[in-house]
Amino acid sequence: MKYVLKIMCVIKSILPYSFKKRLLNLFYYFRFRYNYWLNHSRYLHIEKRIAKQKNIKVVFFVTSSYEWKADELYLLLENSPRFIPYIVICPIITQGQSKMIEDIKSAELFFSKKRYRYYNSYNNETKKWMDVNKEIMPDIVFFASPYRGLTLNRYYIYNYSNSLSCYIPYGFMIANIEQHQFNEYFHNLLWKGFYETNIHKKMAAKYALNRGENIIVSGYPQCDQFCKSTSSYDMSVWKNTSKSMKRLIWAPHHTIEKNNVDISYSNFLEYADFMLEVADNYFDKIQIAFKPHPLLKYKLYAHKEWGKDKTDNYFECWRTRTNTQLEEGNYVDLFMTSDGMVMDSISFMAEYLFTKKPSLFMVAGNTRSNFNDFGKLVFDLLYKSDSKETLLYFIDKILLEGEDVKKQERLDFLNTVLLPPNHLSASQNIFNTLNQL
Repeated sequence: MKYVLKIMCVIKSILPYSFKKRLLNLFYYFRFRYNYWLNHSRYLHIEKRIAKQKNIKVVFFVTSSYEWKADELYLLLENSPRFIPYIVICPIITQGQSKMIEDIKSAELFFSKKRYRYYNSYNNETKKWMDVNKEIMPDIVFFASPYRGLTLNRYYIYNYSNSLSCYIPYGFMIANIEQHQFNEYFHNLLWKGFYETNIHKKMAAKYALNRGENIIVSGYPQCDQFCKSTSSYDMSVWKNTSKSMKRLIWAPHHTIEKNNVDISYSNFLEYADFMLEVADNYFDKIQIAFKPHPLLKYKLYAHKEWGKDKTDNYFECWRTRTNTQLEEGNYVDLFMTSDGMVMDSISFMAEYLFTKKPSLFMVAGNTRSNFNDFGKLVFDLLYKSDSKETLLYFIDKILLEGEDVKKQERLDFLNTVLLPPNHLSASQNIFNTLNQL
């Protein structure tokens, strides 16, 4: 009897909290549905307004040149009589002022060379950040990131209630962080999210509170550039263009920290010296391009065993050796004129499939479990290595001798999953959606 009373007391102490928690969850859900309805009504009003306009102003928020994936879409808008595209370069405020200034200057140079219509969001004369709503009054805004805190709040989605809010993911969504990829406040507030594949739309339907109702499968715009005729790519991005040399890309990820097992993909610290040895040992057979994730250098600067001097010297080794090169910018020509890739950089897993060339993924622990549904399918298509011996086997047998037994499997996945729908480019699919307004 005494034990029964104890159990009853425990149950009574639990039930109120459990009941309150259920009520709170219901309250949040119905509040979300109400706000979603209000948001939907607001977008309908904006659509009607835009339909009456002669010109439609489209703003792309960009935080760096290396994240820009919308060349073809920008040009489609620029060449249309209906649209006026603008690029606004926003600051990354999470990596210090010097990195922020470097990224802004680099982006200005990048867009200036392309002769695109762009603004630096910081006015050096007034010492103020740009008020985009006041100075441009955009009808449509493409946001750079779903995450708050990456840039200034004034460039976040909730400050653009008079615009249609759009999003193109920075890279293929592959990691198993589905709540962050599909169910942030940002994702549910969008007018349209333009996603890579039907698999990504299904994941949005599964994880987002709005069940992915605002998602359109367009294809991934960056990969439009991988679908041109092979003769249009520039081989001169390689130091050595001799047909006797194979061209290999090494693309390490930036997650060298081991404090977050869910997104720790990088093997860089283990293979940094070994990859230079590989370059030396195959100096007359392989030209290797070192293509690190843009964040890797700055994480190495902060690493207790590396620091700035060691990092800069290491990068310089890749830049100056005869059969190596350092690549930190655009990579379309590099990819399309290469013969293979060694990587643990996750978006490249899918992007490199467009080249139809073999790639080796460097495994760190139980890597497959760190991918979402799409990522696991892509992971299974790649050659994998957890040792230096297996890496050398990939180079000897697959890269040099051409024993690519997974090629047909990759081609099937490319044709059935990755290529954009409607027999159009991803950019054309996005443009057509905007042009229906």
